[in-house]
Amino acid sequence: MKSATLKAAISAALACAVILSAAPKPALADSPKDIWEKTLSKISTVKDYQCVLHVFIWDTPTAIKHNPKNEEGKDNREYWYTYKLDMKWKKPGYNMFTVLAADNPGTDIATKTIKRAPGSQVVFGFKDNKNLYSKFPKSGDPVMDKQTAKNIFFMPAIAFEGARQIGFNHNIHTMQSYIERYFKSGRVVADTAPLAAKKNFHFDPAKKKLDFDEEKLPGQFIRLTMTPADPNKNLGVTREVMYINPSSMLPAQIETYEGDRIVMCMYLENFRANIGLENSLWEDFFKNTQIFNPSGGK
Repeated sequence: MKSATLKAAISAALACAVILSAAPKPALADSPKDIWEKTLSKISTVKDYQCVLHVFIWDTPTAIKHNPKNEEGKDNREYWYTYKLDMKWKKPGYNMFTVLAADNPGTDIATKTIKRAPGSQVVFGFKDNKNLYSKFPKSGDPVMDKQTAKNIFFMPAIAFEGARQIGFNHNIHTMQSYIERYFKSGRVVADTAPLAAKKNFHFDPAKKKLDFDEEKLPGQFIRLTMTPADPNKNLGVTREVMYINPSSMLPAQIETYEGDRIVMCMYLENFRANIGLENSLWEDFFKNTQIFNPSGGK
């Protein structure tokens, strides 16, 4: 999901790519709309889930050209994120994840710590619905490590754009409003295809080059290929592809293209739903710790 730069939340962050030289061959009895309705029905049954979430989001110059200002009226700028997260989610919107790997151009202390010492835990939604709570791993900095050993840090969720992008107030339901606009203005084609799962992203900003590991999953997946009526009204997006696991009818991977390059990809590895996550998972996060606001507020 591609943002109006990345400051607009994940539901606006999906972007699309090249129109296929050969259109996908429809090979399903159900129409694309019927498939999507079945997927929405299955999504509505998800009470909790766990997965390893692989994410790449690139707010490209083309997207900025189509949306030069953010919601605060400031100039948008090129930005990118790569994340690998052990993600846990539970209704009505509790999130907890451990950062397994991350990279972006950020230079703040928290970002440096996460990139230098993967293992940060982040929680949103259990204690309240406004703040984001983080535990950082030891980084080798004695001053920082003393603070992180006894404190949970918090700040308004809106202040941590990277976390907001990958879903603090969003989850698998976020895709609904975004995808459905293609049915209203655009083209959606359904077929079946193998899934080459993309994970462990690495982006070279100097070369504008994305590398990743690719794992060919067994069997065939349902593929929805979405193209906008006018890419210029879609932040320059030209195609978006969603792979749906036919055994669960839940999304497995989403790819967004701009021309022939990937500008967003999200793969849900080892996705398991309705596994009975308990509230204690979130409650235990706050035990025997102090809540610390680095800005000095309450």
